[in-house]
Amino acid sequence: MNREIRTDLAIELRESAGGNTEMEGVRVKTVVNEDKSIRTTTIDVINEAGEKNLKKAKGRYITIESRHLKEPDETINEQLKDELGERLRLLTEGCDNILVVGLGNEHITPDALGPRAAHQVLATRHIPAQLAEQTGLSG
Repeated sequence: MNREIRTDLAIELRESAGGNTEMEGVRVKTVVNEDKSIRTTTIDVINEAGEKNLKKAKGRYITIESRHLKEPDETINEQLKDELGERLRLLTEGCDNILVVGLGNEHITPDALGPRAAHQVLATRHIPAQLAEQTGLSG
């Protein structure tokens, strides 16, 4: 039986295409934190050869993994939050405007992360700059 793997994750596409072998037009960097509880893989598709090899558009794809996600441990949640925050900070450095899209369905548990995260975003673009400075919401 011939099965085609269907995934949107760049890391899974890379693994199915050969894993640790270098791929033209694709840069991969994996960082594991000190206690080895979080692994962050950044895949950069840098040109047309990379698009063809990985079957993903040019861009940066970041995957954050932890085997401790199912454990009721607030420490790992804080570490994951910090890692995600740092990656978002690096991605948005120098950006004046950021569009946040909370894809998913908040009424279906496995699909609810996007809408739940979007509800936590404090959107301040509509606040005049002077008011933002006075309230500490600027920058």
